[in-house]
Amino acid sequence: MPVSCYESLVERLRGSRLLALRGAPGTGCATTGLRILADVAAEQVSRFSPDTDINRLSGEDLASGFGYLIELIPGWGKAAAAATDADRLHQQLTDCGCYMVVIVPHDGYRRGALRKSRTRF
Repeated sequence: MPVSCYESLVERLRGSRLLALRGAPGTGCATTGLRILADVAAEQVSRFSPDTDINRLSGEDLASGFGYLIELIPGWGKAAAAATDADRLHQQLTDCGCYMVVIVPHDGYRRGALRKSRTRF
């Protein structure tokens, strides 16, 4: 099923380099995120494992022009439970010239998963 605001999401990711999508499992958030990344990163897309701690990513983990997707999955390692400083992550993506879509589960447990952000994504 097509996402009604797809082009808006593509433009938002192009402008901010970081996009959070939230939805219940099985609703197509990851598929949509991967399609958006393919559009902005010329098919150069990689998926981080759910146990990747995005708070510890460095420039060595990111490549210019690439798009990255990570799902914060409840109960799957430390990364899912870790709160993320979105401004720091946004700056890393900007410095490296790459993009990221973070899939955040649609529940109260993850409400603070992307906190302290002055970045609109």
